[in-house]
Amino acid sequence: MLVSNGPATPAVPPYIGWFALTSLLGVDFELDFAHNKLNLFSTTHCAGNVVYWTDKAASVPYSLDMTGIPVFPIELDGKRIAATVQAGGSDTRLRTDFAKALYGFDEHSPGIETRSLDSGKSVNHYRAMKMTTRGLSIANADVELIPGARGCVVSSSSGPEHSAAYQNCYGSLPLTLGLDVLRHLRLYFATQEHILYFTAADVTLPMADKD
Repeated sequence: MLVSNGPATPAVPPYIGWFALTSLLGVDFELDFAHNKLNLFSTTHCAGNVVYWTDKAASVPYSLDMTGIPVFPIELDGKRIAATVQAGGSDTRLRTDFAKALYGFDEHSPGIETRSLDSGKSVNHYRAMKMTTRGLSIANADVELIPGARGCVVSSSSGPEHSAAYQNCYGSLPLTLGLDVLRHLRLYFATQEHILYFTAADVTLPMADKD
């Protein structure tokens, strides 16, 4: 258990601790943001037979890096990039070394929006970008630019499905999906199959199918 001061995070309710995703990899788990629930399931089920709240769901295979972080490909402004999720973070974040290498901009480029935190001590830089993966498209997602990982080499194709990722560098991903994007989704991690299933947060079965 890591002991920390647990500073408050903008847009995240107060908390006294958090689960790392790696601590849940012995079970299947569902992040149901529409109902503010974390649901745990047995892994002993038929492959693919996991999404129970609707009959239509998208899926994407994921892998685990050396630190146990789930990694999957997503298209960001038309370029495939390795991504992960962070339910304890409010903002979706892109590292500036990838922003520069893939898209030709960084935090100092024209068109970057600058915002100060309430404390006035920090300045964050944002850019509206489009995210696309199987069955999902989010236009004008508010992406925060954060510094690149020190000592890590940017590769245009070393991630899953030849996505852009750090080469031989673990624990840091180019793109992290925060609550600003995740709250619109419902996610199911099938941990034995390494498949992530997802739908819109409020999707349900038609009434006729519930009877």
